[in-house]
Amino acid sequence: MKKIDEKFIRDFCNRHNIEIVKERPIEGGKGKELLLAHCVFNESHTAPDAKILIFSNGSCGYKCHHDSCKKFKLPDFIKKFEPDFYKDSANSQEKKASSSFSREEILAAVESMEDVEEVEPEWIVYPYIPRGEVIILAARGGTGKGFIVANILAGITNGKYPTIWGKDNPFQGDKELVLYLTTEDDGGKVLKKRFRQAGVNMDHVKIISRKNPIIQEIKLTDKNDILKVLLNELKPSLVIFDPLQSFLPDRVKMSERNQMRTCVNNLSVIGAETNTSFLIFCHMNKRDTTDIQKAISDSGDIWDIARSVLAASETETDGINFLSHEKSNYSALGETALYQ
Repeated sequence: MKKIDEKFIRDFCNRHNIEIVKERPIEGGKGKELLLAHCVFNESHTAPDAKILIFSNGSCGYKCHHDSCKKFKLPDFIKKFEPDFYKDSANSQEKKASSSFSREEILAAVESMEDVEEVEPEWIVYPYIPRGEVIILAARGGTGKGFIVANILAGITNGKYPTIWGKDNPFQGDKELVLYLTTEDDGGKVLKKRFRQAGVNMDHVKIISRKNPIIQEIKLTDKNDILKVLLNELKPSLVIFDPLQSFLPDRVKMSERNQMRTCVNNLSVIGAETNTSFLIFCHMNKRDTTDIQKAISDSGDIWDIARSVLAASETETDGINFLSHEKSNYSALGETALYQ
């Protein structure tokens, strides 16, 4: 908010050629009056009728003794010459109010570590897919990402451990519901056969056709609340975004770390609130490197915000690929899987 005081008033009058003809104290020692040559709303009202009041507490006012001008106050006086003055101030105040908290709320947010409950992480697939978190699956083209996904879904939709990570693992748990959002593969032409052959429990996989305009409106930031509606109604354990680029807001650059962090941070908040995990597919760049983090660096800040990162690429043996566990915040890294 711009400060309106005596200095501001005098500068304002100079700026707009408003003539101050006399200065005198306000009765009772409450401040002083700056008498104007004439009222700015009616030039026939001359001194001493129109005046600016400078009070001892620093506040200011405008006054004209004629009945026709009594309705005009200092904001009217300022807006007559600078119409956007209060509009700019109001916008600033509105922005400040919408993004600030009261003193009580700020202090109430502080808690002692002594009172913080220690919680063990939960898992959809230990140690690769933590529950309620963001997971990245980065893959080079031609390494069979679709095969990996189908294998993972076959496991979790049937309450079993995915065979790519442990063919003989006897794990048996709840059948998890998955929401698969993709703009690349057609449900009928590609996904249905792939999932059927992998043994996916079809009833536990929900999709939105890539032909449906709603899929184009779903973004990681979820400013239109479409994602929240889906999560609240379907209650999936896992949501898959395939690929990352299709679900970024317009004009977001993957190389801009702050922009990417804003997008993915929102998923972290939603995941914590709903206990939903988010598996995001992103492509590795084509640069020849053994450093997986550098290979997905074009995706900005997602490495840092993800709690688990998986990577699929080729081995030196023709036809043999690997799925490695590159990052884990809640456990030791899982074993690397080889597949054809």
